[in-house]
Amino acid sequence: MPSPFDALASAYDAGEAGNPILQWMRQRIQQAALPAFAGARRLLEIGSGTGTDAIFFARQGFTVLGLEPAAAMLQAARAKARAAACEQRVRFVQAAAQEIAQAVPDAQFDGLFSNFGALNCVADLRGFAEQTAHVLRPGAPAFLVVMPPLCPWEIGYHLLAGRPRAAGRRWTRHNGVMVNLAGSAVRTYYFTPAQIRACFAPWFGLERQFSLGLCVPPPYLSSLARRAAWFRALTQLERKTAGWPVLRNWGDHVALHFRRR
Repeated sequence: MPSPFDALASAYDAGEAGNPILQWMRQRIQQAALPAFAGARRLLEIGSGTGTDAIFFARQGFTVLGLEPAAAMLQAARAKARAAACEQRVRFVQAAAQEIAQAVPDAQFDGLFSNFGALNCVADLRGFAEQTAHVLRPGAPAFLVVMPPLCPWEIGYHLLAGRPRAAGRRWTRHNGVMVNLAGSAVRTYYFTPAQIRACFAPWFGLERQFSLGLCVPPPYLSSLARRAAWFRALTQLERKTAGWPVLRNWGDHVALHFRRR
């Protein structure tokens, strides 16, 4: 069955290449994740997209298995891995986050990575946490980047534009909200960091949490980054405040570094 994300594959990398906010966010996450995975060798990535992060980790010496439900994204990821000469270190499998048990039933990994809200498509986050616990060795890190309900930039932007419903679109209950993605509706779930921690608590302990896109605007407001000095000041402010209590729960995304018990 075609995935709504298939329609994004052809333009995804070009869009990132022209978006300084998205580039900064990815670099910020990669820089934070590398020390979290110190000592690891085999990584499992959920929601690989076009393979950008998987290839990054492969170039750092990791062996990566990436799960991705969208066939067009997989095709792009495999082509990029060949072009980067990383085929011996990275492999991609077509599977959704909820299908870990079927995709890698007997594997044991040294770390788990998921970036840019791939887990916001998962309704049963506790079930996902349990599945990942079965394929991670004790002590393995899990580095997850999800979209929380409260993004100050998004709220302010839509309120100023006279769109109060859009300003509160992330404030959903358990049934999620339908989000338009390249002309298709995708059910999306915005979990609070406290809800995420509770879902993972039986199998994982939290090591670190920080916000992403707290002071820096969301990628869809990339025009605001044209003033280099102003954008640089926002990135510096975010690096200072992203881990502060309360503020670490807000932003376009939130990064959570867990460790398998």
